[in-house]
Amino acid sequence: MLEVADGFRQAGPAYRQRFAPRMLPSHRKAMGDIERCRTPALGGHLRQCNRCASTQYSYHSCRNRHCPKCHSDQARRWLGARPAVLAVLHTWDMGPKADTIAHWSNFPATALTVN
Repeated sequence: MLEVADGFRQAGPAYRQRFAPRMLPSHRKAMGDIERCRTPALGGHLRQCNRCASTQYSYHSCRNRHCPKCHSDQARRWLGARPAVLAVLHTWDMGPKADTIAHWSNFPATALTVN
């Protein structure tokens, strides 16, 4: 699945070069953090299962509040606790577009539709 970080890694350097004079430092930082999130650039740690002794390496997260990888669960909980927000989304006639939005936002399509 294509992620925001993939787009930033692919087009980010050219975008920053072209628009650097007009970009806020906070935007440059967010882009850089998202590009590096859960990659070797931020390091990681080795986890080992107590039952089978298998190991898995997990990369560290950037923890930037704009990162969809780091905060998708938090955003999903926030939306789940606010049915009025979902009702507003429904009034915008999101029907067939819900699957597309869910793909890009990491929300399940069912969370974006209100019956």
